[in-house]
Amino acid sequence: MSVRTLTGAALAVTAGLASVALGSPARAAEAQPDVRTAVAFSQETGKVGDTVTVTVTVSNTGTATAEDVSVRREWDDALTWTSPALAGGPAFDLAAGESKVLTRTGTIPEKALTDGYIQVLYFLAAANTDKNINDNIAYRSIRVPGRAGDYTVHVVDAGTNAGVPGAVVEFTELSNSPGNVSARITSDAAGNARLTGTQVGRYDLKVTAPAGWRTGEVSHAQVNVKVEPDDFTFKLERTGEPTAAPSAPTPSPSAGGDQPGATAGPSASAPAPGTGSGGGDDGGLPVTGSATTVVAVTGVGLLMAGAAAFLLARQRRTRFTPAD
Repeated sequence: MSVRTLTGAALAVTAGLASVALGSPARAAEAQPDVRTAVAFSQETGKVGDTVTVTVTVSNTGTATAEDVSVRREWDDALTWTSPALAGGPAFDLAAGESKVLTRTGTIPEKALTDGYIQVLYFLAAANTDKNINDNIAYRSIRVPGRAGDYTVHVVDAGTNAGVPGAVVEFTELSNSPGNVSARITSDAAGNARLTGTQVGRYDLKVTAPAGWRTGEVSHAQVNVKVEPDDFTFKLERTGEPTAAPSAPTPSPSAGGDQPGATAGPSASAPAPGTGSGGGDDGGLPVTGSATTVVAVTGVGLLMAGAAAFLLARQRRTRFTPAD
């Protein structure tokens, strides 16, 4: 009787230790899908009236089946479409290691000549948990040449709005076509850097402050260069002068307001259009948080129950074992 009780207590202790071990953050993660999206055009540049095919390739690079994958979002105003939208289409499963290709066809409208480019964006996702959601979205643009415009960047003192000479402004065309425009222009005595007669389209702007100055909150911006002249203003701060109480760096805010047609970008260089931004590491994530707590508490409970049973068995054995 006592041997069986001791054996049961030992098994309970073993189960408790095993449960605590399973609650450790080092536990391997369960298999998960990882949906990745890539986009391509059928040509590198375009002109009004061209028929263009957009190819969307979705792959599952994870270790589990991606269930009910579908196009959740697409920019559908770039072309005059001659085939149905992909968003809202039928969902599908994608086994680990498999890929699927979706296509849509349209013609380049007159508006693209004014804009200087066409761009599409696609976001696909599965119904079950995705290992890395950052690479589910992809966008791509190609140039539609034929129009030119002028763009002026004003570099000024944040305190007085006086022009700052000697600042270097970089203009970089944002498209996936070859031969993107790239120029470095130094601000003149009035603080102006002008890019004239350039291909219209989407551009990244970056300012580098001259000696004795530092960039303000906005050092990068993305703007649309159009046929009509337009401008943007970067504000610099003098170095060595008293400033407000220091604060942690903040992301660049939207340009808005007095800077029409511009959107402030991040302080780092913008990623090339059409590439997904991966952010996850290889291998599964450890089990953490509430799941670990539940498993660990269960294990500790079993461990305590086993220890109590073990002590009770020893008491019973002492009680019923006759003395010599």
